[in-house]
Amino acid sequence: MTLNLYETLKYFMEAPSVTGFEQQRRERIIEVFSKYCDTVTVDVMGNVIGVLGDGKRDVMLAGHYDQLGFMITHVDKDGFAGFTQVGGWDKRVAYGTRIKVWIGDGPEDYIVGAVAVKAAHLTDAKERDSSPELKDMLIDLGLNSDEEAKKLGIKSGTVCTPYLDVTRLGTRDSDKIVGP
Repeated sequence: MTLNLYETLKYFMEAPSVTGFEQQRRERIIEVFSKYCDTVTVDVMGNVIGVLGDGKRDVMLAGHYDQLGFMITHVDKDGFAGFTQVGGWDKRVAYGTRIKVWIGDGPEDYIVGAVAVKAAHLTDAKERDSSPELKDMLIDLGLNSDEEAKKLGIKSGTVCTPYLDVTRLGTRDSDKIVGP
């Protein structure tokens, strides 16, 4: 059985895995490892361990599978969500990022939002000339009220991930793959 590295990494990376909420990606890793390994276990820290062979030789391949994300702290009366970062976000790239707001456990259980700041026409010159802080950003959920958000299950503690496509950099033969 041949493993297509690009397609496998894409399959892993399309599942959300914000630090502390890695279960969907972990399930995919277990699924794939089960096709190639003699045993697959998960330790108490959530590490997925696949063993192949009789143990006479040990080779370890290691990597993390969590990702940066956001967690909603509140939804205001107009349907915009305040958030905090999970991991070390660079505020310069957060603004304008499309976001998947996870409202369930399935691979399609999200709504799309975008990290936004106060509109330019509502800011003063000092605000327009400076880089906004994460605390001054909101997630535009495309909703009109906190009640709409509540009906969708969006509340304090809801996890969000960047809406990023897995992309191969360079030529088709390149081994450089980027994603969430």
